[in-house]
Formats: sequence, structure tokens, C-alpha cells
Amino acid sequence: MTFKKIYGIILGAVVAGLTSCSSDLSSEGNATVNPNQTARRALTIAVGDGGTRSVVSLETNGNKWENGDLFGAFNITDPGSLESLIAKGSGASTKLEGNINCANGDKIGVFFPYKPSPNKLYYSQYPTHKFVEISMINGVLSSNGTVSQYKQNGTIENLKYFDYSYGTTTVQVNADGSAKATGSVNMEKQYAVLGLKFTVTKNSTTTDITENVKKVTMSNVTDQGDFDIATGELRKEEVLTPIEIQTSNLDRIYVAVFPDNNFSPKFTVETNDNKTYTVSVSGKKVEAAAYYPITVEVKEYIPNPPYVEVEGVKWGKYNLQYTPDKKTDGWVDGYHLAANPWDYFYPDNNMPKINGSVDPDAIKFDRFRWGDISKAHNYANANREHYSKSTTGISEKILDSNSEFGDLAYYASKHNWRLPTMDDFKKLMANTTQYAGYIDVGGHRIYGSLFIPDGVAHGYAVPNGVSVQRNASGVITNKGQLKESNKGGMKLSESQLYAFTKERINEGIFFPAAGTIGAYNDGDPELIYPGKRGIYWTADPHLRTDNKKDTQAYSFVFGMLGSQYSLSTVGNPTAGNDFPPRTDMYSIRPIYIGN
Repeated sequence: MTFKKIYGIILGAVVAGLTSCSSDLSSEGNATVNPNQTARRALTIAVGDGGTRSVVSLETNGNKWENGDLFGAFNITDPGSLESLIAKGSGASTKLEGNINCANGDKIGVFFPYKPSPNKLYYSQYPTHKFVEISMINGVLSSNGTVSQYKQNGTIENLKYFDYSYGTTTVQVNADGSAKATGSVNMEKQYAVLGLKFTVTKNSTTTDITENVKKVTMSNVTDQGDFDIATGELRKEEVLTPIEIQTSNLDRIYVAVFPDNNFSPKFTVETNDNKTYTVSVSGKKVEAAAYYPITVEVKEYIPNPPYVEVEGVKWGKYNLQYTPDKKTDGWVDGYHLAANPWDYFYPDNNMPKINGSVDPDAIKFDRFRWGDISKAHNYANANREHYSKSTTGISEKILDSNSEFGDLAYYASKHNWRLPTMDDFKKLMANTTQYAGYIDVGGHRIYGSLFIPDGVAHGYAVPNGVSVQRNASGVITNKGQLKESNKGGMKLSESQLYAFTKERINEGIFFPAAGTIGAYNDGDPELIYPGKRGIYWTADPHLRTDNKKDTQAYSFVFGMLGSQYSLSTVGNPTAGNDFPPRTDMYSIRPIYIGN
């Protein structure tokens, strides 16, 4: 991303002069007021032709005032309340009228737009200051007593709702008792404008996708703050809320942002064809009153989108895989996500034999030992005991400087994904509806569990042929026909399973029964129940009560046993000390934590 400041202050400082202040107060209605006495005066500000306007334009004809726009005025010398000034007339020049308490030599702060703000607790610490709460998410414009609020939509016209401008003037009241005053004010914009274009490069070809963009989200940027009219400074909020711009069919997307010496946004771009692109940028300087035409090179998630969010947890839609010599952006060489939710290697159980002529590191694989990194995908018998002996959870951890043991998903994704915990699986099952079934792919029937946050019967599995019934209060009345999630002994017959379509699977999070490996037979390797049984690692160790407490871990388990389907459980609550051994190689379904 390249920033180029093409107009030093194209949005910048402008002289707005000829300030006059005439008295409307007197002791008898006709007596003059001492120029050095504070009095309520009718304030008129004549604004000449310049570049600070309530209608923002980046074209050569400049910006324009709109009749009825309201400005705020605050006496910095003799602090009082925030007063309003109204624009009289539209066009390149206008005048502002209103009332304010002032005296000769008083310094007046002028802020656009006029916006009374609720008192915050810390305001009381600055009794001589006046703050205006401003936002890049919700812009407010007052015109002729009508308050309009808008969100950014990427158009130039919309920038007027975020046209935060500020200047000061010193009041000079005439000594003849007429209470007239003159002065001038430099109004300067307190924000910058980004003119965004988005491109994607595939196979050495760069394509401009700007006109296809329907939504831009900017995170890690200041979204709101409190502008101090007494000092001209912005007090930025520490909590950063993403700025979302809903837009369409624009060849350039205009976004107002606050100035920042370390502007480090993350762009997330959604297009009309339901693709998502992203990129993070760091360390750029963005100055107030500047325009930056920017071309942002974004990257597409492959596959896209990569996760389904459930209760704040972004569950990956695809299993972790290793393919020798495969290079994928954002991943350690060889590692990547599967292309489809139902994909796994060797559905026909035709695994390569390991012998003297076969390099075990050069074999694709997608089952892994617990906590193993350096030899995670290598299923040679010699590596049987190569697993982590950690007695604590390993999610988001690399346990040694050589990256030998730890969270494989976290390591392989360069810290953008992690192993799920047992608690993650419990929350998933509690906040989704579970559907058990199978999908036919390439002549193979692949069984699996599908979890959809559809609100149908969260915390339960719904058998095929059963319709969830609710009373007038929304309470499920036929729970007896459902199966409670994560409860041992819950089974379904073959007739109660769903025949999934690819479209149905893409509605939620599907875990294929990819099978496991534990025999470690180099000469005749064999998966255990591929397509029928699924076991997925959690990040949590199981601490046995004997001297083998560092040999087992918790897992997420489901699949066919004979003619019945055992519904998903995590933690194997009935297994006693017979928990999955860390030597076995199971699937990994990562959770997204990246930017």
C-alpha cells in the first residue's frame, strides 16, 4: 500500500474573515455596552471564498457551504456554553449568524458541525474546556434545526457528514460603543480523506475489484474521540470499533479518517460475488487536511470464506493439511487448509508405504500427533513416541525454541489459527443445532457431524424426519424426539441420518469422519475407519492418575459404530483412564484468530 500526498492542504486551512460582533444588550435597551465588558452579542462571521466547506469536493471547483448548516462557537477566553451559528446562504461564500457572550479581545473557537455532546465523566476535570464528541462511524450534520445522521458510504457527497473543521478568531470590539467587532478565522479540516482502490493479483495478473466491492471494513483505526475546542486537540478513544462502509459500484471509495502518525489499518473487503479479501498495513503517517489516493493490494482467502463465527469463536470450515512442496500465503511451506469441508486424504485407504526409498516427510497427510510440530505429519513408525508431554493446554503455544512441540495450527499458520480447546467444542455444541449424516463424494460415503447456528434447536441434534415444535413462548415442546448434544450414549440409526448436499454443508461447520492412524505399520499403513469415524484433537491434556499422566489428551469424537451413529462428544466422559493416546494421529480443525 503506497500513500501519496498529492495536495499538500487541498482540504486545508482557509481564511474566513470579517468577523463582526454587535450588541443586543443594554441596561435601558438603548445604552451602549463597554467593549471590554462581556455581553451577549449578535455575532456575524462573513466567510469568503475558500476550501473549507460543509459540502466536500475534491474537484477543482472547490467545496461549498449549504444554507442552514450549523456551526459551534465557544469563548475560549471567558468559557461558557457551546453556542450555535447558522449559515445564511449557499455557495462558495456565506455568512454565519448567532449569539455569544464575548468582549473585546476574547478568543473564540469555531467548530463545524455544531453538535452538543453528552457530558462524560472526565469532562469535569477540564472545567474551562468544551468537548465535542465526533465519530467516523456516525456522522452528524445539523441544518435548519434538523439533525441528520449518516454512516460512511464511500461517496464524496457523504463526506459532508464527517467534515470536522476548526479555527479560532480574536474578537475586536470597536471603542465607539457600537459593539461592532472584526476578526478573522482560519478554518482547518481535522481529518484526512482516503481515495481507495482495491486490486487483487492472481497468476501474475492484477485486477481492479473496486467497482465490485459492497463493503469495506477498516479495523485498528481510531473511530471516535472528543475534540477539545479550547485547545484544538482530538482526544482519541482507546477502544477501537471497526469502521464499516457499505458501498456499491464506485470506481474509487472515499473514506474519512482521523490523522494518525502510525496509521495501521486492517482492510477487509467483501465483494458482490461473496468473496472476502484482506490485508493489514502498518506505520503510515496520515495528516489532517490531506487527500491520499491509495491503491490497496488485498489477498483473497483460499478457500473463501474460511470460517463460521459462533459466539465470537471463528471456527474453521476446513481441516488442517500438509502437502509437500505446496506454498500457501500465510502458511509455513507445505501446510494449508483443505479445499472443501469434506476433504481428507486417502478416503480409499491407499496410504503410501514407508520403506528405504520413500522419504516420509515427502508424503501428504492430514492426521497429526498431539502437540507435535517438527514431525507432526510424518507417520513413520520411528516417530510413534514423538509427541508433546506437556501437562498444560497448548493452544496458541510453541513450547520450545526449535518449534519441535506445541500448537501445530498456531505454528503452521504463522499465528493466525489455533487448536480448539475442549471448552471451545462444548460451546460450539451448545450454541448450534447438530445434524448427523453423510455426503457422497467421488464414490465414497463420508459420514460426519454438521453444526449450524440456525436457531432451530441449539444444544440438540435433530434426527432426520423430526420437526422441531415450539409453543407460543418459543419453548421446544418435543425435546423427547431430539438428542442432547455432548451427552454420552446419544446414538442415531442409519435411517435418522441426513444425506447432505454440498450447499447444506456450507451453511455451517462440518467435521468429516476422516479416520485415524495408530497402528504405525510402515510396510502396510492403514487408516482406522476412514469416512466412518472422526476424532479431532483438542488443546487440552488428560492427566491420568497413574505414572502415565503425560501420555493422553482430550478429543472430539463421533461417527459410525456398526449400524449406529454415535453423536459428537468431547472429553470422553465415560472413558475413565482410557483416553486417546497422544501417539495416535487425529484430525485438526483450527480456529481463526488472525487479522
